[in-house]
Amino acid sequence: MQVIKDHYLRILSPLAKRWDFTIRGFGEEGVKPGKGAITLAAHDELEPSPTADPNDERFDWLTGTIRGVFGEDVVVAPMLLTGI
Repeated sequence: MQVIKDHYLRILSPLAKRWDFTIRGFGEEGVKPGKGAITLAAHDELEPSPTADPNDERFDWLTGTIRGVFGEDVVVAPMLLTGI
């Protein structure tokens, strides 16, 4: 999540400077007051989960279950994406 926050700050900082706006980024106050302010906030922010270790016994269980349902030709990668 920090990478995304830094990306937004990097993109918006030159614009804010050009228009003399202060950026309040993700709970941090701007350094100097300007003509206006851009406030950035994140809603329900979560850091991404780590990737599964393919050598872990639990990954073998998951792989076996997936292949049992979808067939032996399925390639199982050590990452699980969920639809939200």
